Amino acid sequence: MYRLSFSIIFTFSFLFINAQYLIEGKVNLTNDWQPYVYLAALDEWNDFFSASQQMILKRTTIDSNGRFRFSGEELPKTQALYRLYFIQEPEEEVLFITQGAERNHLTFIFSNADTLLLHTSPDKALLVDYQMESTCSGNASFEHLMKEILSNNAQLDQSSTGRARKLLIEKQNSYLKNIMDTSQNGFTKMLALSRLTLPSKEKEILARKTIEVLKNEKYAPKYAQSLQLAIERNNISQTLRSLSQTKKILWVSLGLNVIFLLLLFWKYSNQISSKEAVPKENLFTPKEQEILILLAQGYSNKEMANQLFVGLSTIKTHINNIYRKAQLKDRKEAISFAKEYFNPKSTSV
Repeated sequence: MYRLSFSIIFTFSFLFINAQYLIEGKVNLTNDWQPYVYLAALDEWNDFFSASQQMILKRTTIDSNGRFRFSGEELPKTQALYRLYFIQEPEEEVLFITQGAERNHLTFIFSNADTLLLHTSPDKALLVDYQMESTCSGNASFEHLMKEILSNNAQLDQSSTGRARKLLIEKQNSYLKNIMDTSQNGFTKMLALSRLTLPSKEKEILARKTIEVLKNEKYAPKYAQSLQLAIERNNISQTLRSLSQTKKILWVSLGLNVIFLLLLFWKYSNQISSKEAVPKENLFTPKEQEILILLAQGYSNKEMANQLFVGLSTIKTHINNIYRKAQLKDRKEAISFAKEYFNPKSTSV
């Protein structure tokens, strides 16, 4: 009899009050619930699981039989997302319970021309078992997805290990991706998108596809705009992170270059200091000093070898050592250096 009376009301509302919206319901309220129900509007693309006092549009009283009613003409003609929710304390106007028998909210698709009827089971807790009838066809698939998400959230909260949570998230991702691929309803796609865990670029592709669906004139434009803004903010955030990372790399590179230059300077300074600190007589070995004298006198390598009774290769080795120690480039510089190093006229071999 109760179901029949609601069907009559539903038909009457649809046929005769179609110039106004109508939301009516009969709920089973226990003593721990306040006799109020709130109607709130969801303005952002990801407001599905958030609550705020600013979302509230109006409040109505639930009578002693559990009945309530909202009606009017102030809602937009385009479809948007709305929520009914109930409170347990007068101060808890933004309380948002999402799990189990204490679920206190119902989100649905609606417009100023729509009618929605809600009735709950008289022998069960609030919103555990309920029937919702609406002139908006998208509500059935939308509410089915919402129930699946809430159920999965409850399982995640009860998971005791990281591995179990990972498996549940992977399962939910697979389910939500399928919804994204098959659903034709913009709000159902938007709900699935809000719960997907994906890499940023992959999620952006799905978001842009959802925006194209939401651009349909039957949907309120604020959701496509909100989702587009979210994409732009995310891209800006990624760009800033990238620039920050690049800046860090540049600073590290600059620091390494400075360290490298300091090491070169230190090495060069030590070389100069070493040369300045070593007396001339200790810079070359006795044999190298003999070769310097012969260089100053204009001896060739072969003549030096004959003079010192050593092989030609030995002479070349000593000359190369002299080049290295005195930082000489060629034989001409070596001869000039030798003449300044010794006074050959006063020295005999």
